[in-house]
Order: sequence, then structure tokens, then C-alpha cells
Amino acid sequence: MTVTATYSVNSYRLSIVYVYDEGGEAAPAVTMDLEYGASYSVTSPVIEGYTADIPAVEGVMGAADVSVTVTYNRDYVVTLLGDVDCNNIVDMRDVTTLNAYLMNRGEISPQGLVNANVSGGDIDAYDSTLIAMLALGIEIPMK
Repeated sequence: MTVTATYSVNSYRLSIVYVYDEGGEAAPAVTMDLEYGASYSVTSPVIEGYTADIPAVEGVMGAADVSVTVTYNRDYVVTLLGDVDCNNIVDMRDVTTLNAYLMNRGEISPQGLVNANVSGGDIDAYDSTLIAMLALGIEIPMK
């Protein structure tokens, strides 16, 4: 009697989910079945105004299913330098809002933090001073 063993390579599932950092689906999920040892490279979709934390999901399929979550973070640009409260006006209210934030007494939106960074370094009391100068119409010193 002759016994012949037949072997096949196991397949495993690669699942990629695309989400926004604020919550919600950013793009349709990708799933594929791959054989053990197979290389994969899946480019994350480009979404206007957002940046993926993993531009491409790449690897070699191991002996288990793989699940990856790609998170899209909003791209923020300065909309109005010094406009901490994002109301399109630079005034002393922006200074008060930033000072409260710096003293851990208030919160600022991510866009407000971008606008508050007048000095180009860490956001601190110097930015507050520069915003006060902007609100009062005083020319601010440039580095």
C-alpha cells in the first residue's frame, strides 16, 4: 500500500479598515485572502484634506489573519494667524482663550492650535503676547 500525502499552503485573511480620526469610515474596507508567505502591499486611498497614518499597508502574510486600521487625520493649515477661536477675527478674546488653554483652564480646537502658533515654536505665553499685538494692530517682530 502506498500513501501519498497532499499538502496545500494555508490561506489567511488580510483586513484593512480606513477611519477618520474624528470617527466614521473614511473609505471602503479592503479584505483579501492570501497564502502563507505571500507578500502584500496595499496603498491607502488619498483623501483630500486628510493624511493617512499608514500610507501603504505592506508585509508578508504569516500564519494568522491580519487586521490593520488606517487612520486619516485632518490636515490643518493656518486660516488666520492668531485666530484661536476660529471666528475669522483676531481680537483680545483670542488672547483670553489661549491664556485659559495655557493654564489648563480651557480647550482649543486643533485648527485653533494651528492658528495660535504665531511664533512657529511651541505654543506658549509668547504666542499670547504676539496675538495681543495683532489684535491691537501692532506690528509683530518676525524671526
